[in-house]
Amino acid sequence: LAAMAEVPERLRRVVRERLGDRHFREGRIQLTLPDRADTGMSVPVSVGVPDSPMSPDDFVRSLHVFAPSNRQPLVADYFFGPRSGRAMVSQRMRLAQTQHVFAFGIMSDDSAWMTAHYIYVTLGACAAEIFLPDARRARERT
Repeated sequence: LAAMAEVPERLRRVVRERLGDRHFREGRIQLTLPDRADTGMSVPVSVGVPDSPMSPDDFVRSLHVFAPSNRQPLVADYFFGPRSGRAMVSQRMRLAQTQHVFAFGIMSDDSAWMTAHYIYVTLGACAAEIFLPDARRARERT
């Protein structure tokens, strides 16, 4: 797990803009993805809060997934209510390179939680420059 102090400054700014200036505690959120991906083109990820009763008095308000080394660090925002049943979502995401993926959650009592998972990406999703060496030069000319 990565403490908020270890969150890259660029991501801290994005999180502050998106979720407000909150104190995030570690725990509660379950972030599942592989430890290694051969390619960053389509990496499975699931995020949730398995211990939430999702009752009118105690539910997950939102979950947010970030990949700070991607060009656009926000991967997804999910919003829930007490009738959502479970606060669990699965998807696939693109990863530009090896990095920590972060998940942040806001609960109905306004508590804020976070977790992180380090994933090694062999070939990033933005690897076109490896296969097309002239692409960078073409972009630089325009």
